[in-house]
Amino acid sequence: MTDENVTDSEANNDNTNGIVENYHQLPPPPPPPPPPLLTPLKTILETSCNSTIERSIHNVLRKHFLEQRPITWKPIKVELIVNTQLTDDFFLIRKRFEKGSGGNRYEFEEHYGFLIENDAQVSDICNNGYHCTETSFNVLGHSKCGVYVCKYADVCIRQASVRRTWEGSMTIKMIIFKIVEGKQTAALVRKGPKLQPIAPTPQFTSHCSVITPKETDDLEKQFDQSQIFLYEFEGRETIKRPHHCLPYAIVSLIQDGTQWPVNFDNFDAELDVLETDTLRVIAQTDDQLLQNKLKENIELAEAATRALEHIYEEEPLPPPPPPTVADHVHSPSTNAEILLTTTMSD
Repeated sequence: MTDENVTDSEANNDNTNGIVENYHQLPPPPPPPPPPLLTPLKTILETSCNSTIERSIHNVLRKHFLEQRPITWKPIKVELIVNTQLTDDFFLIRKRFEKGSGGNRYEFEEHYGFLIENDAQVSDICNNGYHCTETSFNVLGHSKCGVYVCKYADVCIRQASVRRTWEGSMTIKMIIFKIVEGKQTAALVRKGPKLQPIAPTPQFTSHCSVITPKETDDLEKQFDQSQIFLYEFEGRETIKRPHHCLPYAIVSLIQDGTQWPVNFDNFDAELDVLETDTLRVIAQTDDQLLQNKLKENIELAEAATRALEHIYEEEPLPPPPPPTVADHVHSPSTNAEILLTTTMSD
């Protein structure tokens, strides 16, 4: 091989190396654009009379009566609340509670809570969530730091009837919430101008009453002891809207001289269709009013389809450890006694 050929070969190698180097120096392709953000869907949808959904909601009410006796208010309309932002927030915090529960299902199990307010407040809660509002009602915690729901539908209705919160209307509206209580502490009810409200407890997310209400208690005591106080910390401060409180349905009730319910039997005679995401309920329903809404509203129909296709992950829980002495120390009744002592020492 001549010197000229060697030189040409070296030049070709240099050129090839340059191409390879330049290839590796090319900037990476731009990432694909993010999917367009979906505007939160907010709407309230009336259900058909005597539909499966309405009967399921009525069963929720009947199952959550403190006293097994009828009331003078009868439900006349059930509406489902659709708010995708509030629903997503609820699922996120429920998952957070589950991961931090150490296998204690009660911390992330869903329960129901009840609240009666006037039309304007009901509308605001459905659209924007349940926000803290400072009031004089601070029986289990300061109202500027958390929100209150009632455990028992009948107690909530009877108390509202006495307070006449519906401002002259012939009907009252009750919001049914789905809630997860998280880590809960128990405390004595505090009432009176000389008693300071109980502050939210760090590392916890709800308060309940140490004393369980009884049928023989007067209405005021029943109502106070039926409250659940929900709050959420962000750093050292509580946020204005606790995310573990999801407005789910509205029940309108009227006094027409009759009593409701007629009986407290057959709670489980029908399938419970009340999934947490109301869009999934709507997507699977045979309710004629809701089906018509899906046909009329493309955005609602698409959102319901997406909700039906979405899978909310449920991580398998570890097997429960065998009971020990420590389990008795941390039982709800023991915790109540400990917190009762703490509360009295304030």
